[in-house]
Amino acid sequence: MSKKILSPNYYRRSLSFPKFTCLLGYIIHLEATDEYLHESNGPILLWSKDPSMSIIFPSRGKAEKLIQSIKKEVIPCYLFENDDGLIVARVYE
Repeated sequence: MSKKILSPNYYRRSLSFPKFTCLLGYIIHLEATDEYLHESNGPILLWSKDPSMSIIFPSRGKAEKLIQSIKKEVIPCYLFENDDGLIVARVYE
């Protein structure tokens, strides 16, 4: 069974984002520790509690390619920004 993708527009509608909310890209979230991938250098991965410090991928495909090599339970997330700050939202339901 494939995972259902929640589009950026789904979040814009369901969470009533302000008009000027923009999608910055995709980030990788380690849910077990609530951290975001900050740096990747071969087998060395550095994590941060702050999503603003995370690596931002321009496409879900690029994020998922790296996810395949990570030996931990991680998920791709959207990273949005508006005047209120950053918003992290799951790509998959």
